[in-house]
Amino acid sequence: MRPVVISLGWFGAATRLEGHYASAGEQARVAIAGPTASFTLAVSILVSMRALPMPLVEREIAIMLALYNVAVGVLNLIPVSPLDGYKLLVALFWSMFGSEEAARRLIRRIGLALAVLEIPGAVFLTSEKPVLGLFVITLAAAHFGQKRLLAHIHR
Repeated sequence: MRPVVISLGWFGAATRLEGHYASAGEQARVAIAGPTASFTLAVSILVSMRALPMPLVEREIAIMLALYNVAVGVLNLIPVSPLDGYKLLVALFWSMFGSEEAARRLIRRIGLALAVLEIPGAVFLTSEKPVLGLFVITLAAAHFGQKRLLAHIHR
């Protein structure tokens, strides 16, 4: 694996890697680095805030920045591709089944099963709260459309 692009944005950093992982352990170590960096930054902000005298406004800003980094770390652990939580899940199943492809196949099947269960939930939500339900359905359709478009582009 080698980094190709490192992007900094409002919601943290993202690294696009090229190549293949040699093992599940290597994939897990790379995946856990992002959330670990977010949590470490949050803890160091809080520790330095306690050590340094600060006015109340700066103290509140430091707390908000620390909470923001915790939120980014937690959100990054959600097991949805391309987030690190997905990569950790792949690494876990890879270590269990001995094959990255078998792990991805199992996760795909689990995802499809969960998507099938979500359809009645979306219909019920739309009947109870039409605006929210339509919003959720629109997000799901946009996600599905993006996946299809990217798959078409990468062929």
